[in-house]
Amino acid sequence: MACNWQPLIDLVARGRRFLLTTHVRPDGDGLGSMKAFAAGLRQQGKEVALIIPSSTLPGRYDFLDPDKEFTPFALSMEQQRQADTIVVLDTGTWNQLADMADFVRQSPAQKAVIDHHLTQDDLGAIRFVDTGAEATGRLVHEALVALGAKLTPDAATAIFVALAMDTGWFRHSNTTPRTFALAAELVSAGAQPPFLYEKLFERSSLGRLKLTGLVLGRLTLAENGRVAHSCIRKTDYSATGSIPPDSEDLVNWTLGIAGVEVGLLFMEQPAGGIKISFRSRGAVDVARLAQQFGGGGHAAAAGAISQGELEAVRDRVLAALAQVM
Repeated sequence: MACNWQPLIDLVARGRRFLLTTHVRPDGDGLGSMKAFAAGLRQQGKEVALIIPSSTLPGRYDFLDPDKEFTPFALSMEQQRQADTIVVLDTGTWNQLADMADFVRQSPAQKAVIDHHLTQDDLGAIRFVDTGAEATGRLVHEALVALGAKLTPDAATAIFVALAMDTGWFRHSNTTPRTFALAAELVSAGAQPPFLYEKLFERSSLGRLKLTGLVLGRLTLAENGRVAHSCIRKTDYSATGSIPPDSEDLVNWTLGIAGVEVGLLFMEQPAGGIKISFRSRGAVDVARLAQQFGGGGHAAAAGAISQGELEAVRDRVLAALAQVM
């Protein structure tokens, strides 16, 4: 459903110091949306802080942050204190805010959520949610238009990253003619696809490649070949010289096997718990499956974090999946 942006225009008019954030383990859609929306707010004369609920910015997105504006939550006390407006982008759930959740709950600042995910909690915010959008970046583009902001080359680049990453570089089923129309507008405004593809997909660290090898080596089939799953253990990062953000997109390898309809990747988290990434070719709604484990997302791509040992969590998820296959 298309968003009515007038409440956002009013919220922006009231605010002066904005704190923008996204979900834990931020991806291209979350970070690109933050960067582009910040550009629009600054055109309105607003002060903007970009805060991520993670300890580091994933290296694959460092080109989006030449001025080192993205700040880990733990290092942002002054920005937290000053903010009179909080905008959460690309998530609307408490668990995806991780350590930032309590701050958002307790802050007296006015709040807004801009998101395209089906699963939403009550964050005490005005919601701008369109589950038909292929990326939150599209909604940020709409918001910038509503605010009368100019689409600068930097903003166009950030939105292109958001759009490209959440459509799997325009190959997932959420890619539509409107996706390409928006991409064309962004390229006309200054986004450079060859440069962005190189930055996003052709700069893997040796550690990420070694981690990929472990994931591929552990691929296992279930449900007569219709399900593929693999796992990452906490010790794998030090063993391969990788870091947790290097696991982004590795779940997609599970769907690369002929006959597989659902793919799963189970990842032990450094702080405890098991992150589960779900992917589907469409026959199974993995967002509904993820909700059983405290998560959510889209019908074809979802996530959750569950407590317990990896093997026990894996067995519970596979049992739940077997019921809907």
